[in-house]
Amino acid sequence: MAVDLQPVFFGGLDTADWRARHEAGLVPDAYPYGLDRLERHGYAVRDWSGSRGGALDRARGAVRRLGGGIDWIGRGLPDTPDLVVSWDERLGVPLALRHAARVPVVTNVIWVTEGRLSAPVHRAVSAGLGRAARVFLHSEAQVPVLRDRFGVREERLAPIAFGVDADFFRPADDAAEVDRDLVVSVGNDRHRDFATVLRAFAQVRRARPSSRLVVVSRVVAPADVAGIEGVTLVPALDHAALGATVRSAAVGMTLTRPNGHVSGATAVLETLAVGRPAIATANPGMADYARQGGLTLVPPADADAAALACLAVLEDPSAADDVGAQGRAAVERTFSTERHAERLAGVLDAARGT
Repeated sequence: MAVDLQPVFFGGLDTADWRARHEAGLVPDAYPYGLDRLERHGYAVRDWSGSRGGALDRARGAVRRLGGGIDWIGRGLPDTPDLVVSWDERLGVPLALRHAARVPVVTNVIWVTEGRLSAPVHRAVSAGLGRAARVFLHSEAQVPVLRDRFGVREERLAPIAFGVDADFFRPADDAAEVDRDLVVSVGNDRHRDFATVLRAFAQVRRARPSSRLVVVSRVVAPADVAGIEGVTLVPALDHAALGATVRSAAVGMTLTRPNGHVSGATAVLETLAVGRPAIATANPGMADYARQGGLTLVPPADADAAALACLAVLEDPSAADDVGAQGRAAVERTFSTERHAERLAGVLDAARGT
């Protein structure tokens, strides 16, 4: 008999709507992050509909800003499934505090390992993570932080490699579709280092005047790219358009500030999935995603190294295609949502004691 699994997501995400958009070819995977693939491992995955706006959400937002980003007064569970899995700690921590006595709660952790929390918030987060049946991570670098700073027992910590939809993000059918002068940089989180991306590209442009950069981000302002020739700023693209843009580029550049939760992993893996070389910052944890090829790591804030890595791709298309093929193979072998679901299913099995 299938295990009744309730995934939960922060914000207004509606998984039934997501399924409909997937069927229309607009988003990857039939369920966010490929959790529908858990059904092949004995889990019956429920839909989830988050709240959208209103006075309660405004109050929740105020409390969250004061409380380390955790959704302390977020919605509860509609009933009691066999197992709950939260995609991140914003809901996972409060759900574990409220419900761990009656249902196992498994949560991902992304952000609380970065920076500092106030003492009361730190204690509450530690208590919630301590009650979680398992805590899964996408970076090995977070293990010592959660063990030593938050007191989570190491046997409860489950580092697993992230994955992207290798069916949705696919290489171009014809190498002629690749624009050999185009560099793409994508991302919105607070650890993105677009300042270094832009300094690196300015060097690339001087060495190779035909080069162009497309930045897809809401956190970069028009003033940030003013005066840098060859740069186009696009605030946002839907998943299909983003995939097409990255697929057509010679290389993807994803540079980040120091962090331990592999910020930028999604953009990196989507670049590899479409068969293009990727350049990323050598932060803790990112090396795990580079061992199988396709990804070049450069030191943090090192525009010179990033420019050299980018020029190496632009100036040798044949070698770049070989590197991209290595990256695509790595995604198929290890970094797909299919493989991620296999690893997560093992975490859920352990949480249930099976």
